[in-house]
Amino acid sequence: MDTMKAMRFRFHVLGYFLVTLLFVGAGLMLGASGASESIVATLFSFAKYMVLSLVVGVIGIWRAKELGSRLFFIWLVVIPVAYVLFLIMVVITRAHS
Repeated sequence: MDTMKAMRFRFHVLGYFLVTLLFVGAGLMLGASGASESIVATLFSFAKYMVLSLVVGVIGIWRAKELGSRLFFIWLVVIPVAYVLFLIMVVITRAHS
């Protein structure tokens, strides 16, 4: 792997980590603020779009041939995983508040 591809790969991996960390932090803050039941229900109903994104991402990674395309489709997998962590943090924080 040449240096440009390695740099782009490291940049994306750092982005995956930071976005996941951002979602977890936002979940902790939303859960601690005492979000109402309707907001939490809306968040759970939005999860179906995250499942769709996950499916498209997995198929895209599987079908993509070059690294740039795979790095893009990995975003469609990372964001739903981060969203699930966000929902878990909201539920856990609300249970302990």
